[in-house]
Amino acid sequence: SEALKRGSYHLISAEGDVLLYIRALGSERILIILNLGATPVAFVSAPPKGIVLVSTSGEREGELIDLNVQLGANEGLIIKLAPEVDLSSIEPGFQNPMSPPVIHANNP
Repeated sequence: SEALKRGSYHLISAEGDVLLYIRALGSERILIILNLGATPVAFVSAPPKGIVLVSTSGEREGELIDLNVQLGANEGLIIKLAPEVDLSSIEPGFQNPMSPPVIHANNP
């Protein structure tokens, strides 16, 4: 992907054990979500539409992302965003499926 190699970098969130950013070049936009922690997390705030290009688990390539994104412990995803996704609408919110929310990037 040219966007991954030389695209612009747009940080969405870097809180706790979760890193979320976009690489963009022309019309190609790639979302990278990394869970660097030992606890699973779920993307709970209007995840963008796209398709998984690479998964650290090796089992999710080609998965369509539309309603919910869950990451296992120490899992990362590289997602090619659908053309209609408005980058300004991506508002991260992650939670441990077994506990109250742990990250809300828009909270003070």
